[in-house]
Amino acid sequence: MSHFGCAGFRKTRRSTAERSTRRRLSVCELEVTAGSADDCWGTTVSVGWRFLSAVLLLAVSGAPLWGADIRKPNVLMLVVDEWPRGLPTDEDRASDSIRKFMAGGVSFESAVANSPDLKAQQATLLTGLYPCHHGFFSGGAVAKKPAATLGTVLSGREFTCESLGAWRIPDGDSLIAGGDWGFEFPGCSDSASGAIESKDSLLVITDQASMRLQKYSDASMPFLLLINLQTPQADASQNLKDIGVCIDRLMEQLQSNGLRDSTIVILTALRNSEDETTVGAQRDVSACRIPTAIQWPGRIPAGRKSSACLSTVDLLPTVCGMVGVGFPDFIDGLDLSDSTRVDCSCEPDFAFLQRLSVDPTEQWRAVCDQRLMYLQMNAPPHAEFLLRWSLVSDRQRNLIADESRAADVRRMRQWLMEKRLVLQDD
Repeated sequence: MSHFGCAGFRKTRRSTAERSTRRRLSVCELEVTAGSADDCWGTTVSVGWRFLSAVLLLAVSGAPLWGADIRKPNVLMLVVDEWPRGLPTDEDRASDSIRKFMAGGVSFESAVANSPDLKAQQATLLTGLYPCHHGFFSGGAVAKKPAATLGTVLSGREFTCESLGAWRIPDGDSLIAGGDWGFEFPGCSDSASGAIESKDSLLVITDQASMRLQKYSDASMPFLLLINLQTPQADASQNLKDIGVCIDRLMEQLQSNGLRDSTIVILTALRNSEDETTVGAQRDVSACRIPTAIQWPGRIPAGRKSSACLSTVDLLPTVCGMVGVGFPDFIDGLDLSDSTRVDCSCEPDFAFLQRLSVDPTEQWRAVCDQRLMYLQMNAPPHAEFLLRWSLVSDRQRNLIADESRAADVRRMRQWLMEKRLVLQDD
């Protein structure tokens, strides 16, 4: 169950189908639990009737419920635009710093992007909504302003929310002028999108981020710093090295400014580089496996590997769960904050992916678990694919007609049908 920084409060359990579609915070879903709350994200206390009575007495007296030095953790999000090459491996020496970071906390080994489209992905990251609900995708018209974003949710709870680097959405100058996304943009160049056009943009942004972290060291409010990292170099190994340099420098900056233990650091990507040996929908699929890791010293155990089916849409509610902030009821994503520390029954059975396009023949919907992906094209004749996508060599093989996979096909067809009904995704 997910805790929200207030000992003794948690979400009630849902059915498997409901857990697989969405997780939200609702007043009617909170329950008071007795006993120990040692695993809460917030201050460790003993919960019982005596404790609740003491809380009521303190509230009546006007005394602070918690110590004056207790405040919510900071959040540093490093979001790579397009991951340079596959996932970090032991054989890839360019990824040493990246692997070190991933080993310092929890690594989600089955993490996926909800779309291969960069614009749709960034909107999903910021809103906690699937593309069919937020409406942003490459080539599509500018969608209506979001009802809520990670920036607006946290800034509403006294977080300082800032962003550095290039944004994919929305188009033109509406990003800064509208102010609908809840972020300030201290590192913007003349470009309204905030992009820094330079071959060294990743390292330039790292310099800017270091200066922001130094400023935060004396701040009284917690911060959310979202850093969008582009990888413009053609050499994938050089891109990986640059990402590693960025990670190392920012972690050192956090340490030197005394922010390391109070800051949640998240590394993820909007998409992966495509497998050029594949075509069509299978090529899209190759871009949807993304690295995702989270560090929080003293709270998230180092070296943990989670098989939870986390996807980009889950990051907003998961961050909210870790910092103890509620999120709107209409958010599509699930709060998987507990999965950062332990394997738990609240994890979804599958992740849902979709490709929106101005060309109907390119649109598809898919579900995947830790081993397989089932994909269905939207346009008639609704071609189907079953891919053992965890293996690069099998991404070209469509297993849909394999009789030994018939049970998998039936199960995943049912998942996809139910998910689309819940989302009203026509």
